[in-house]
Amino acid sequence: MRSFSAFYMNDLPCGVGVTFPDHDTHLYAIVHDLILTMVADKTLTEGEVKGQLHGFIRQYKTEGGTEALGVLIAANIGWLAHHECIPNDDFNGLLYIYGDRT
Repeated sequence: MRSFSAFYMNDLPCGVGVTFPDHDTHLYAIVHDLILTMVADKTLTEGEVKGQLHGFIRQYKTEGGTEALGVLIAANIGWLAHHECIPNDDFNGLLYIYGDRT
């Protein structure tokens, strides 16, 4: 994998896009594990996850985009995408880029 990204309402000023380059593939494993843990928690609701996500986005934008917040944002977006709570379009969801660099 060359990189992966997470987008939420990325076409709006209130939205966010987070990209993890190829040297951060260990972060992919962390995000993946967080998504699986969140999906396994049957008590989570769309409202709770979106509320957390909006808080993380506000923090991400005011604190300059820390790696830890990027991971939390990506995991929340992954949960929302898994449960089809966000549109399947160019501005929402997870994007994985594969292949060799040329």
